[in-house]
Amino acid sequence: MGNMTLPPSGADTPSGDASQPAHHLPLESEVEYEITSLRTPGPHQTQTVGGLVAFRRALAPLRRLLMSRSRRLLFGALATLIILLLIALTLQGTIGQSHLDTTRLIPTSQRFLYFANGAGRGILRLDGHFLDEASLEGSGIALDAGFGWHTLDYSALPFAPLRCHFTVPTAPGDTCPLLPYTTSVKGPDRFYSGPGRVINLRASPAYLPARQLAALGAAINRALTQFSSSVILAVGDHYRSADGRLHVDNRPLIATLRFRLSVDPARGLAYNANPSSDCMMLCGADLPGSITASVVADWLYTNLQNGAVFDHLSGAPDSSQLLTFALTWDAGHWIATFVPYRYQSLDPDCAAAPTLLEHASSAFDLNDLVWNSNALAMAQGCLIGVPLFDAQGNKTNTYADFFMRCGALVAVNAAARRDAPAIPSASPNEMQAANSYYLPGA
Repeated sequence: MGNMTLPPSGADTPSGDASQPAHHLPLESEVEYEITSLRTPGPHQTQTVGGLVAFRRALAPLRRLLMSRSRRLLFGALATLIILLLIALTLQGTIGQSHLDTTRLIPTSQRFLYFANGAGRGILRLDGHFLDEASLEGSGIALDAGFGWHTLDYSALPFAPLRCHFTVPTAPGDTCPLLPYTTSVKGPDRFYSGPGRVINLRASPAYLPARQLAALGAAINRALTQFSSSVILAVGDHYRSADGRLHVDNRPLIATLRFRLSVDPARGLAYNANPSSDCMMLCGADLPGSITASVVADWLYTNLQNGAVFDHLSGAPDSSQLLTFALTWDAGHWIATFVPYRYQSLDPDCAAAPTLLEHASSAFDLNDLVWNSNALAMAQGCLIGVPLFDAQGNKTNTYADFFMRCGALVAVNAAARRDAPAIPSASPNEMQAANSYYLPGA
């Protein structure tokens, strides 16, 4: 059986004397146990057991110290873990709301992206997330893609789809086609807020095969047919023939005004990606998904009695007008829609008037020329006013009025006949048509 060592009896035993301090009961951690065998130990065993007891008693303070230190280490580890969890929960709400400091160390020219040559109607995805391509390109908005490896997908029929990869910062394995960040990729209304990579979406007419470019030109001509109109020329009215000579009509005829895309017969249809005042056929536009077309006005003359065509005045490239068309693709066909951009408007051929008036009189200031036409029936012609100046060189409210139709310019009022005697006077029918207009500011 096990023997438990009890406190000694006598003076150490608690008594009824309240003046003597009571000894506390030993705690469980302070009780020592000895386990001995019931057998009578031999001389050798007695020596061994006694040594073990003495050794255990010597290790007791060390054991209590180690147990106390282990508890402290355990409590310290738990406290450290709780603090780390609190820090992680705090950072979780801030990491998703702002870029890490390491991202800000990347140069802006590698962080920010711009897009060019988009169709304005395509499907643009970055890492599987849809982006508004029209807003990004049209407003020149910089896109911060964030650190790492990214996948870009873009599709806009009939252009070839684009799938490429890029990294922030740049890496040798990047495959997205880029344009140089220079003023050559910026139009008047497509500005970039800072340096960055300009990704070429390759969805502009510059990347169309010849067959598709021809189909695009045909779509623009179809859009222009809605602006065709006709007028009956009376006897005495003026018109210009195909050979450029001015004629006076000696029989009633029908003059039909038609607009068409200007095409160089020697070169065929061509496209220039840069929007420019020197555009001769098709050019880039400042609006995404649009195109600039060089348009000319033709006059077709037919006999009023039998409808036979007897002459045709073709519009010259030097009198062409630049118009903007929005492009869409539907059911395998191009659709072009005239979009009056800035001050663009269809001109029956009034733009050629300054050329005809250039040497007519030194009293004319052609920079302040004004004109008006019938927007619904432009074959009716247009009224043109040139402001006059007094002897001191001040501009007056007096205008020299001219009327233009069928490529012919005629004088309407006395000031026009006086200051431009080489210009023929308007016929009664042309005078009546001119009086149906008013001049802005006159």
